[in-house]
Amino acid sequence: MSDELHKRGPRVGRKIFLIATEESGDRLGAGLMKVLRQRLGDAVRFQGVGGRAMSREGLVSLFPIEEVSIVGLAAVLRQLPKLLRLIGQTAAAVTVEKVDAR
Repeated sequence: MSDELHKRGPRVGRKIFLIATEESGDRLGAGLMKVLRQRLGDAVRFQGVGGRAMSREGLVSLFPIEEVSIVGLAAVLRQLPKLLRLIGQTAAAVTVEKVDAR
């Protein structure tokens, strides 16, 4: 968490964009979200990409992480058009959304 974000203190409508594309990242992201909510209050909102754990903490995910959790080079190559579309969708959301932290 940046010092600037912490110094500003609680504010209504604070949005934070997080991305986790596999289960361990989802668990870590959920822990981070919990700590941020404790420090920043309930007015913080989370957007981005995550799984079940982050969803339980309030993340509004652009798509299920299972769509990008692909193992093996052949599987990645078969799914490449879909992966590139999801990456583009995520990049566009980060650019368009007014967020306080990425």
